[in-house]
Amino acid sequence: MKKVLKKSIAILCAVAMVATMFTLAKPMKTEAKVKPIKNFTLKPGMKSMKLTWKKNKKVSYYKIYRYKIKRSEDIEYLDLIEKKKYKKIATTKNKKSYNDKKVKRNKWYVYYINGYKKRKGKDKLISSTYENKLDPYEYVGLDKPELYNDGCGESNENTINKLYLVAMFDFGATPQKVMVYRKANGEKKYKKIATYKVKKNAYQLEFVDKTVTPGKTYSYKVRSYRKYKKKKYYSKYSQVERISALNLVGKYKVDCLTPAGEVNTFRFKMTGKDKYNGDLTVMPANKEDYYSYTYTEAKGKPFWAYDCHINSYSTDGVTWKAIPEKGVILKGTNSLFLEAKINIPFNVTTIPKVYFGGDSGCYESYIYSDYLFKYYGSGMWLNYAIGNIDFLKKSATVVDGGD
Repeated sequence: MKKVLKKSIAILCAVAMVATMFTLAKPMKTEAKVKPIKNFTLKPGMKSMKLTWKKNKKVSYYKIYRYKIKRSEDIEYLDLIEKKKYKKIATTKNKKSYNDKKVKRNKWYVYYINGYKKRKGKDKLISSTYENKLDPYEYVGLDKPELYNDGCGESNENTINKLYLVAMFDFGATPQKVMVYRKANGEKKYKKIATYKVKKNAYQLEFVDKTVTPGKTYSYKVRSYRKYKKKKYYSKYSQVERISALNLVGKYKVDCLTPAGEVNTFRFKMTGKDKYNGDLTVMPANKEDYYSYTYTEAKGKPFWAYDCHINSYSTDGVTWKAIPEKGVILKGTNSLFLEAKINIPFNVTTIPKVYFGGDSGCYESYIYSDYLFKYYGSGMWLNYAIGNIDFLKKSATVVDGGD
């Protein structure tokens, strides 16, 4: 009996194995991949949001879902919003657009849509924006403009007599006009100085203030407005942008105090060429950040580049001090004496040659830094500036952030 039972179990196992083999060999049906809906965009109005997308002939209808962003911080984490938090607001057979009129002004919204196809009496999801993380967000009404310094050298250059700015409207309805407010340092209140028309569907407005006084620092802010159904609506004020009517590029005269030759330490003097130079801060070199000294003997010859320290300064050329950690400032047409020390690599036996203006046999001789200078002219007041001290031309230039 036991032998018969064992034999039966063996037969059943063999049958099961064969069945499994056939099952594995049989091709599996795979679900069709949900395709992205292309060209999904949002166009906000003053009290509506128009959704558009590329037409898909295979789609029978669309379901539209919306989520109202409660805080501006949510914009950074849209991909973390759970699907269940979206509310279905409509089902439409329109193949390429939907106008959502049940939104509130001055609110942020994010949407996704699903496209379905009728198949054998059932609804089949064939395309979506959510599944492919194509969830655009927008602002209903006039969003707060962003205001920036626009005269930093790319298209426009600030001068002591005119300052360029640009107002950006990345989100929300396009305003019809923008009002500009300004106050100078020492003034208590902002004054409206100009109103500009905005082109239809424009995302920015560039303008220039030609009424500045050289040497003064100004604070600007803007706000926009638009008429809708005979009523005028205003945006919030932009952030404040401060610009000084100073030279965009600081220019300096350079005098060398150390005779030319094979030296690794030398001194020089920088003097401002213009009273409208911004404040220049010279930072000390440290273990991580160095200046760079470059020397080229003749055109076409190899150049030599060395790390360089500028860690000592003097205001009279007699008494020398270590440059403090926060740096030393050179204002207007004042002078500043500096000491540079070249770091000679351990595997270099030749002391570098340092040549100054008027010396023969030298094609290039300059100190460069894109981090250890700070210049506060009419640029963007970044935390660094690009500076070049040319010993042959006996001149130096420094520009905030560079270009």
